[in-house]
Amino acid sequence: MLNKLLFVPSLIDFDVGRNSHHTLSCSVTEQTPGSNLDPVGFLALPIAFGVRNAGIERLARTRLEVVSRYWLLRRFHGICLVWNAILMALPLPIPFTNLLPAYTILVLAIGLLESDGLMLLIGYGLTGATTTFFISVIGGVVMLLMYLG
Repeated sequence: MLNKLLFVPSLIDFDVGRNSHHTLSCSVTEQTPGSNLDPVGFLALPIAFGVRNAGIERLARTRLEVVSRYWLLRRFHGICLVWNAILMALPLPIPFTNLLPAYTILVLAIGLLESDGLMLLIGYGLTGATTTFFISVIGGVVMLLMYLG
């Protein structure tokens, strides 16, 4: 029975902060009959995540904590995320109109995860640009309908 031991991760902690430590704790359990889990492939997941996360870690760091920690601005972060999600969900037949709100949500999410006030301010600017873009698209559609009608 000892030759059928399998390493099963019991805790994977992806704490992506400035002084984060990617830890992986494993426990040794007995393999159940019929189970063919690949422990080596599953244990490589945090390593692959760390490699892909390295670019974001270089770009975003804790700065302008007043913006990221103030309670009233935290409400505004949520409002911006919901507004961009609504704009992204609009059923417009124009290709690539959901890219700008998606990138805005990405920047806001990175800013929230890393407590990066500068990224949040960039997200606010992108929210304004996204809103302006959709207002101009809707204005163009209204003008086209008035011209045709």
